[in-house]
Amino acid sequence: MIDIVERYGAALIFALLFLDQVGVPIPATPLVLALGALARRGTIDPVTSLFAAAAGSLCASLLWFHLGRRFGARVLATACRISLEPDACVSKTKDLFSRYGVRSLILAKFLPALDILSAPLSGALGIGTASFVLWSSAGAFLWLVVFGGLGYLFGAQIGELIEGLGSTLGLVVFVLLAAYAGWKGLGRRRELRMFRMARITPEELHRRLIAGEGLAILDVRGEISLRLLPFTIPGALLLAPEELDRRQHEIPRDREVIVCCT
Repeated sequence: MIDIVERYGAALIFALLFLDQVGVPIPATPLVLALGALARRGTIDPVTSLFAAAAGSLCASLLWFHLGRRFGARVLATACRISLEPDACVSKTKDLFSRYGVRSLILAKFLPALDILSAPLSGALGIGTASFVLWSSAGAFLWLVVFGGLGYLFGAQIGELIEGLGSTLGLVVFVLLAAYAGWKGLGRRRELRMFRMARITPEELHRRLIAGEGLAILDVRGEISLRLLPFTIPGALLLAPEELDRRQHEIPRDREVIVCCT
């Protein structure tokens, strides 16, 4: 790795961070720690490497941003498929945007499950390009300075660890990543199995509505979700998640309840 970085320098750093932000499963945080350690050893120039990494991250984010602006909510499903938490990443990112708006881009870099989705969501919500570039750049620089700085401060220890363990370290990292991905996959399968019997297809719901079965429909999507897809089922009661406790008395107890979410 040291030989490759020495040979290709900033171009390789740009490419690795670009691929990570596009969605290629590269362990970016350990990579940034390692780059900080290499900067401490004098193998790479810290300033050049910082700007190359930030540029790679921003270019990938801009790509997702423009895809989100062009294709809207449809691109969010594609972005989530490459996440380890495909069922939760949309709702978590929307919650973050609901709280902090475009400023959440500063925090998104520190949350791998949310990082990729924040860019297309920004585009789909119509956030201005200049504002997106400003906050996304700030988030990228902050993330790189924090973890690259840690790598720089503890560069000697990281170097000793790498030299002492050699290829064993790579195997340990691979096993840990595989175990994490497997744990997430099993958790998702358990959740899907739990909800399988309680789901209803849009076609079935439409047929029952036409038949006049008197169903109670709750639309529990949040503000961001409604802005992305501003359509509701006729007769549905809009009830945002944060309003459930305050308005729970509005939920009918004498009819079958169908809940619509993202």
